[in-house]
Amino acid sequence: MSENQNKVPLSVFFAAVERRLAKKFPAPWPSFQVEVAGRIIELRFASSSDAEYASMGLRGRIVQTERNPHTIFKYWQDSCAEYIGEDNNFVRWKYDVKDGFVANFINEGILCADFRNKVFYCCNDIASGNRMLYMHAMHRVFYQWAFREGMIMFHSAAIGVNGVGALIAGQSGAGKSTLSTACMLAGMDVVGDDYIILTGTGEHRAMPLYSTVCLNKDMCEKLKPDMQTIETAPSGKCALDASVALLQSGLKIKCLLIPVRQKDGVLRIASVPSGPVITRIVYSTMIQAGFSRETQQVHQMATRLSDLPAYEFHQCGDPRRNAEFLREFIIKEM
Repeated sequence: MSENQNKVPLSVFFAAVERRLAKKFPAPWPSFQVEVAGRIIELRFASSSDAEYASMGLRGRIVQTERNPHTIFKYWQDSCAEYIGEDNNFVRWKYDVKDGFVANFINEGILCADFRNKVFYCCNDIASGNRMLYMHAMHRVFYQWAFREGMIMFHSAAIGVNGVGALIAGQSGAGKSTLSTACMLAGMDVVGDDYIILTGTGEHRAMPLYSTVCLNKDMCEKLKPDMQTIETAPSGKCALDASVALLQSGLKIKCLLIPVRQKDGVLRIASVPSGPVITRIVYSTMIQAGFSRETQQVHQMATRLSDLPAYEFHQCGDPRRNAEFLREFIIKEM
């Protein structure tokens, strides 16, 4: 990770943030709690509409009774210039490790954490139009939270059979969600279709984060999943409520899988070198997390996946056939 000289201690910056929040967004903030990887996180929002918006994709993780939270996330919309000015030097991670603070200033907002009090702050710049709640609420905050908790959030799907399975890699549009949903409808184990949390050490176990699957309109019509549509993007992509399905937690990951569309329609799964596959997963995750290639995190992600074999899954045009073929492969090979 990059370490820059701070112009002022981050403790001073956090104090200023808290003063502005107290003045502009008086408490109490609308909030709800979610359970992720065995930890309770309380998400607080400066507006009720933001809280409602974010809860749609996390409804399957929401804790119904109040519990003592392990970590608190705070989300609000404001002009970031009011916090950091126009100084272009504020573009990398800033550390004040002894005091337990870390902060990142990105184009569309601020993401920072006070580790002494286990509070993550997320400010979305109003001018950016990116609310960070779209379909996968606050995924960048979850990414940094997981990393600090000794876990890794990957931009991947995870599916399996009888408690063992594969990490499905690929950038947006690669077919992760279509394959995951088809597997879910076929009764297979599914952890998530786009983001999962993987244990940082020991046995590779995948844990769910969101309770949605996101499909293009044509795939919704083709698969006809019996799930409520909770959000539709301007592009036509739909977020469906998958909380009715029992998302698997603790799925043992035994391999990496890259979906490939084949025009010949011949289904096959072929072993490939793992290096390029790992690079693809890491790069895709870093892009989705919204940060430059921070050395420590890139190394941790690549190292974590280095002992897993990799395969290309050459698919046909029928998602259900693809799911059944993958089921047989997992049962036979894992």
